[in-house]
Amino acid sequence: MSTLKTQIYTALIEFIEKNQDSIYRIAYSYVKSQDTALDMVQESIYKAIKAYDKIQEESGVKPWFYKILVNTCMDELRRTKRIITTAPEEIPEEVEDILSMKADYMVLHKALEELDPETKTVIVLRYFEDMKLTEIARVLEENINSVKSRLYRGLRSLKIQMKEGEFGDAE
Repeated sequence: MSTLKTQIYTALIEFIEKNQDSIYRIAYSYVKSQDTALDMVQESIYKAIKAYDKIQEESGVKPWFYKILVNTCMDELRRTKRIITTAPEEIPEEVEDILSMKADYMVLHKALEELDPETKTVIVLRYFEDMKLTEIARVLEENINSVKSRLYRGLRSLKIQMKEGEFGDAE
């Protein structure tokens, strides 16, 4: 194995180890089931390790892995063709703690669920995973202007939905 491929493999393993919570959160945000999210994480890691030699440089590990993760989750949703609703007993304890902290998070979460999957992906990667727009464009294999457009359209939609939600009534 060449030195570059060894460095990329090491970078991939380190990325997965350091970001396991983030990786799980993204998977859970799609499939809304703890067990299925863990399956999606496991499948994504397997796919990434199996195909790591396709990465051209170390800096490409993060967007490349997130692309695999998002696509794996989207494939699962298409495969099962189900509408996902989260029953209170299905919410993992750590997510439940976060949700109980602020009522506005619940409104945001509900508003996010109303977005189309592509728009939701852009917003989750940008604001929950702190990815740059250029990285998101690489993950989604889209033009940066398309990503920006989807982001701003999604933010505008979230703003409208949140105004109509609990906060709109409180003002």
